[in-house]
Amino acid sequence: MKQRYDVILFDADRTLFDFDQSQRLALGEVYRANGIPETEENIQTYVRLNDQLWARFDKGEISLEELEYSRFRDFAEALGLTNLNANQLNQQYIEALGRNSILLPGAEALCAALAPYCTQYIVTNGIKEAQEGRLERSPIRQYIKKMYISGVMGVRKPERAYFALVYDDLGMTPERWHRTVIVGDSLSSDILGGVNGDLDTIWYNPKHKPNGTDIRPTWEADSFNAVKAVILGEG
Repeated sequence: MKQRYDVILFDADRTLFDFDQSQRLALGEVYRANGIPETEENIQTYVRLNDQLWARFDKGEISLEELEYSRFRDFAEALGLTNLNANQLNQQYIEALGRNSILLPGAEALCAALAPYCTQYIVTNGIKEAQEGRLERSPIRQYIKKMYISGVMGVRKPERAYFALVYDDLGMTPERWHRTVIVGDSLSSDILGGVNGDLDTIWYNPKHKPNGTDIRPTWEADSFNAVKAVILGEG
């Protein structure tokens, strides 16, 4: 075994955390608290609008504040509900999301297996209260040395400035940076971020989605075992 990387920058949602399940549970709490029918159609309406806004955020088209306000405003408009307070719904949702910490199967085992060999961090575009709440309630908290949240830092993945701040905060050297890798499921945020930050990248792609972009990861892995094998140089 010839270990390739010593420092791991993990994305959070859909990489280590089961965001989709946490989101569904959080939405259920918000809907019940506000008398919104908890139907699959209403869940998917929010998910579609939220995903569209996050895609715009990743491209730098809107701010995090605009995203947070717009998603429940747009949701209420789509359902024709004029009596809902978008800011109140958003705050309820963030609090509920922070309480619903669910890892993807195998994520804890991956972090535990890497712990003797690597220092592990999280780099995320998520919202501070939700991300911190879920990490603190998670069994991987013991393995994650620090979490870098774009909303706190004032710059987002995939901007080069985001990774420059991480580099400086970690007291990096060029040699150590070259033994650092970012692991994430998003080509437009995680992998492009790695490219912009002069980092090697592992595209976590368990569903074998086609890459229809010109963004090229250093590695592609379809399982956590494959991620571990790349990092530790196994096989």
